[in-house]
Formats: sequence, C-alpha cells, structure tokens
Amino acid sequence: MPTIDLECDGIVSENFAVSINRAYNDDTNLAEALNSQLAVSTLVDLPADADAVTSATIFYRGGVNGSKRTASVDAKLLTSGGTMLVEEANDLSQNQTIAVALFNTSTFTSTSAGVFTPAMVNDMRLQMKHAGNVSGTPTLMLEYIFVRVVYTIAASIVTYDTTVNNINITGGNINLISGNVRI
Repeated sequence: MPTIDLECDGIVSENFAVSINRAYNDDTNLAEALNSQLAVSTLVDLPADADAVTSATIFYRGGVNGSKRTASVDAKLLTSGGTMLVEEANDLSQNQTIAVALFNTSTFTSTSAGVFTPAMVNDMRLQMKHAGNVSGTPTLMLEYIFVRVVYTIAASIVTYDTTVNNINITGGNINLISGNVRI
C-alpha cells in the first residue's frame, strides 16, 4: 500500500511564540511554544487516485530548551470545522535545542467520526499544542511536523478497444465468476 507524508502548507490559527510555519520543512528552523500555546495547520491533499485510507500517524521532531526538563505535547487531527478526529498527548524531554529523534503518535485506523476517508483526510487540520509543563518551565521547540497516511489506490478500469479486438491488462488479477473465455 502506498504511504505519503502529508506536510503542512498553511496556518489556520496560532499563538506560538515563534511561528509554527518554521516546522513545515525538514530543516533546522524551530517553531517555539510556551505553556498552553497552540497552532492549527492545513495539510497538503492526498493524491487524486487515493481510494481508501488505511491509517494516519502524526510525526514530529522536537525538543525543549536547554535544561528545562519536560513538556507535554498534545497532537490532534481536526476537521476544517474544528471537530476533533484523533488526539494523543506525549511528554517530550529532549534536552537539546534541535532534537534528532522523530516522535510519533499511535497509528490511528479510525476516528471519532468513523474510518478515515480520502475526503476526510483532505479536510484535516493538524493541531500541535504545548499542553503543559511536566517539570520546569520548558519552551516546546518543534523542528518538523507531518502526518503519515497509508492508503490504497483506486483500481483502474480496463476497457475493451473494439477497433483492435484486444484487451490489455497491465497489472492485477482477472477473476472469471461465470461465463466463457474464447480465444
């Protein structure tokens, strides 16, 4: 099954100390949030041939400043109307300004609204929040955020070209349920 990393491509709302758009690319720029600050971002769409969605996982690379201990990170997938689809909180205690570890939430196969659909995924927003100081007063620093989606591709329809009397099949299976095949 194909997998795609849906990167963020726009800000819906935010009150981060240093803008969340700095975490849209896999580089060394850092978005920064203080306790309770959050940002909501739009995501790029799935490919047009996506037929069904198997799962979605939120990934982020980040850390906390210096020796300030541990911050709670609340990651959510929302609808464009703000309804929460999935949520997971994790504690982040990387004591470095640019973390090397890539963290992720659980892999979600369904949401509060049911199974994922391509239309739902194309409507999703990613919310990242500094959800609290677990110890010390850390600044949450995010270097890269994205959502990994596993999906299936729509089956291609084979058509019969009556001008050449050939059926060309480039891949897949043929199941003959009933009837005849004459060659």
